[in-house]
Amino acid sequence: MIIPIFFRKYFHVSLLILLTLLPIAYAYDKGVLDKIIEAAANDYGKKAVERLKSWCKMMETNMDKEESQKLTAVNDFVNSLERESDMDNYGQEDYWATPLELLGRNCGDCEDFSIAKYFSLTMMGVPVEKLRISYVTALELQEAHIVLAYYKTPGSEPLILDILKPEIFLASLRPDLKPIYSFNGDFIWMSKGEEKELKVGMPKMIGRFEKWGDLQSKMQHEISLRE
Repeated sequence: MIIPIFFRKYFHVSLLILLTLLPIAYAYDKGVLDKIIEAAANDYGKKAVERLKSWCKMMETNMDKEESQKLTAVNDFVNSLERESDMDNYGQEDYWATPLELLGRNCGDCEDFSIAKYFSLTMMGVPVEKLRISYVTALELQEAHIVLAYYKTPGSEPLILDILKPEIFLASLRPDLKPIYSFNGDFIWMSKGEEKELKVGMPKMIGRFEKWGDLQSKMQHEISLRE
């Protein structure tokens, strides 16, 4: 994942816009999901439809289970998809895929996986305040990386859902990751070192950037009711 200077400046704002919009588009409603699956058949073929049905079944099967079981089910399912760089997948240095695009293509990079895990869990009833998309440095790779963090309570040590390691670990057991900042649909937290964080606020930037106008159009297309 490459993050150019301009992209870095607005990275957290743009992903937070995505986190605000997608629950509306992907609300766990059978009628909406049926339409998404129907569109996937046209856009991605039969294998993509099977992946989407498996995704829906995974969420439905685990809907009433403990949160720890939901985390494992979602992490295992999303991590079963293939990894592919944005350049190889979309011909762009940075492309943020919707869950439909990730499942349709059967591949994506770290932010695509983390976004899909985030929305899968929120659709399964995990409160948004327990989840954060976390921007880190993968020290062994010396590159920017994104993971999903789960906080059982506001002050607890988070669990890390990642594609570099298939198992879910406490953050203290991932010394290979250096936190930079994290965010969900409500707030941004900046890492201050020594396990300290600063909550810096809620984004109010919807509609500011052309890239996110394109993203909203993509969301609308995916959930539009087709005659």
